[in-house]
Amino acid sequence: MMSEVLAVQVESAARAAGLVVVSSEPGEKYSGGATAKFTLALAADPAKTQLLELSAGFEFGRADLKGEVLVYLAEAAKRLKNPRPD
Repeated sequence: MMSEVLAVQVESAARAAGLVVVSSEPGEKYSGGATAKFTLALAADPAKTQLLELSAGFEFGRADLKGEVLVYLAEAAKRLKNPRPD
């Protein structure tokens, strides 16, 4: 079962990066643990998507993890806008 709290936190972070969550579903680690899969899309172009999969127990409240995820999402948005941004 996917955490509603995690889903809300991912939606908020994605929105800050210019992305939207177009779908989410539960997943499973190769070792049998639960994950949450999110399909993210550019807010300006929903046809461009990327998959984000996090452990169901991901602690978004930890400042070190949250900061890294925010950077990742910002870079993902940049790559989706232009696959060769450099």
